[in-house]
Amino acid sequence: MASKVFGVTKGSSGESKDTWWWTEDVQKAIKENKECYRSLFHDRSAVNIEMYKVAKKTAKRVVSEAKGRAYDDLYRKLSTKEEEKDVYKIARIRERKTRDLNQVKCIKDEMDQLLVKGQDIKKRWHGYFENLFNGSKNQKSKKALKRMKGGKAMGTDGIPIEVWKCLGDIAIVWLTKFFNHIFRSNRMPDEWRSTLVPIFKNKGDIQSCTNYRGIKLMSHTMKLWERVIEHRLRGMTHIIMNQFGFMSRRSTMETIFLIRQVMERYKEQKDLHIIFIDLEKTYDNIPRNLMWWALDKHKVSTKYVMLIKDMYNKRDSDIDEDVSHRIKAGWMKWRQASGVLCDKRVPQKLKGKFYRTAIRLAMLYGHECWPTKRQYIQQLSVAEIRMLRWICGHTRLDRVRNDDIHDRLGVAPIEEKLIQRRLRWFGHVHRRPQRHQCIVAS
Repeated sequence: MASKVFGVTKGSSGESKDTWWWTEDVQKAIKENKECYRSLFHDRSAVNIEMYKVAKKTAKRVVSEAKGRAYDDLYRKLSTKEEEKDVYKIARIRERKTRDLNQVKCIKDEMDQLLVKGQDIKKRWHGYFENLFNGSKNQKSKKALKRMKGGKAMGTDGIPIEVWKCLGDIAIVWLTKFFNHIFRSNRMPDEWRSTLVPIFKNKGDIQSCTNYRGIKLMSHTMKLWERVIEHRLRGMTHIIMNQFGFMSRRSTMETIFLIRQVMERYKEQKDLHIIFIDLEKTYDNIPRNLMWWALDKHKVSTKYVMLIKDMYNKRDSDIDEDVSHRIKAGWMKWRQASGVLCDKRVPQKLKGKFYRTAIRLAMLYGHECWPTKRQYIQQLSVAEIRMLRWICGHTRLDRVRNDDIHDRLGVAPIEEKLIQRRLRWFGHVHRRPQRHQCIVAS
């Protein structure tokens, strides 16, 4: 009965040991300790007991010395310009070690019933991703091979985009012939239809499939083919100026600014109705029939529609809530990186750089569109100085001046940074053409 309800474990390799600092002396001492333990297990004589105690004590001493030297060398390297980027890797590793569960064998079905059998779990994942992707996933479009970024995960064919870039003109000629063949036959290689789907955990219930995101690893050559088709489609269709998604030189910040301006202009004059529509896993489950209808409406050639088909088979809130949400987001980032920020052996200047690049950016996201109220600046300043004091190991009872804390970490006050970035945004808006939406709304 218990095996039917809870399932039968297949065993686990357990948590991987932290062995990067191991040396030959450490391995030798641990090996001798294990051999003495085996001898003691078979014969608990006084001689074996004494030998095991000596070996165990020696192993502890060797491990402690080797680990101390390794970490001293690590923190010394963090003080150099070349190795300071490693602090981000250390922060990620230490954040993972704080998790209660890094992986789970059992998941829940659509009705939140726990699945323990391997076959049921496979069916659940298969059904979830089949419904999620609703066919093949449409990738972000760029313009050509030179716009393709390197260092990305490969698909099942194992051919990275760097191969085509290294071949230069030879690759261009071959790819042109290859793509022309696909264009004439209206069919891409069957190998491109097979993809890898690594599973990434988002926040929420670790046993619920809906809290995971699947990222399709497709062939880089297929992505290049998609970009060729996308570039031709942009030349055939006309996109209105009000479209901001997937358009060059139109940022999310401009959209936020535009909505804020419209809300301010109409707040005292007449009712304003704004609709926010958010699709779950938006880029993964776009209705395909709607795509075909949109392509037909834009008078896209049937030839290109066939090629594309072959590739496939927030509520609004006020500023108070926005600022509070940004502060909470900053604290969330701070807690995730506390393993590094609270480590006394990490140089304080390096901690300050980590704070500027990983935490303060989360707190200031979208601040260009906030009205400049003193209370918002005060809330951000209080949150920042509290974080910085904890980084330095001080509290208000230590009576250390805020200026000294900022100087020690090399971090400018958040108020100065906020003003600087708002002025930069002001110049960005005024450099826009007179017919641009941001100027019209202003």
